[in-house]
Amino acid sequence: MTRSRSAVLLGAVAAGAVAVPAAAVAGSTSSATLWQDSAKNIACGVAAYPAKTLLCSARDIPAPPHTTNKDGDPGFVTLGAAGKPKPIRTSQYSFKNMSDKFKTLAAGTKWSLNGVTCSVAASTVTCTNGAGHGFTAGSGKYKSF
Repeated sequence: MTRSRSAVLLGAVAAGAVAVPAAAVAGSTSSATLWQDSAKNIACGVAAYPAKTLLCSARDIPAPPHTTNKDGDPGFVTLGAAGKPKPIRTSQYSFKNMSDKFKTLAAGTKWSLNGVTCSVAASTVTCTNGAGHGFTAGSGKYKSF
């Protein structure tokens, strides 16, 4: 099942999160609980579970195989302070603090929290942890490393 990027954000809006104008200036560092790139290709934030894990959603993230009929939606990846990124099936309601607004981060902004750092470009995001593992997503591509 393929879903559009706008469907993910629409689900987040229905849950109380609303996209807001760019507040983070290029070259700054953010630790916003929920954020998106300015092209709205990828939305990220702190996962509700497991705690202190980055959760990102983008149509470019590959879907892992189904294990049950209740697996959730494709297009999500998690990354913790250690270990490799893990594409998962879940719900847009899996972000922590869904009552917060998605903060739009300008290209050139860094995001850092809980041992994960992300670099925001014009239409892609690259996130890494202290072990050097991470991923790049956006603009029709996804690559883990």
